Amino acid sequence: MGIHIRPANENDAQEVLRLYGEFTRYLRDLDEEVQGRLTVDSFMRDGFRPGAAFATLVADAPSEALVGYLIHTIGYDAEQAERTLQVVDLYVASSRRKRGIGSQLMSAAGEVASALGAARAYWTVARSNAQAQGFFRRFGADAVDVTYMVWES
Repeated sequence: MGIHIRPANENDAQEVLRLYGEFTRYLRDLDEEVQGRLTVDSFMRDGFRPGAAFATLVADAPSEALVGYLIHTIGYDAEQAERTLQVVDLYVASSRRKRGIGSQLMSAAGEVASALGAARAYWTVARSNAQAQGFFRRFGADAVDVTYMVWES
């Protein structure tokens, strides 16, 4: 049996957080500064309560733990006057890479975007993450030259 991509539910929280932990370690190994503050509680609070800030797709392997996830949220591009899909995180377990799971997650995110009327998707990739940059280019994404600004309240 293959991988099944589906929306996450509350019962997936522990597994998504296990994968998130792997993701933060992976980025730290690339010398990226990663806060890694997502917890089961914040995942549940911000992903499943009314007015949720994000939604999650998971890659479910029969008789196994989850093997990947994609967190996304809806945004808006005023210049284009259109909704957008913001991919917040995409991670596939290192033991399951190069098997099309990331592509399946991105395709499912594209279907979500279309259903919500979003014409394009945006995401950030760490400069040091050449593997991810290569994946996204093969998927048809283009890098854009922007300065990413952060404001903390």
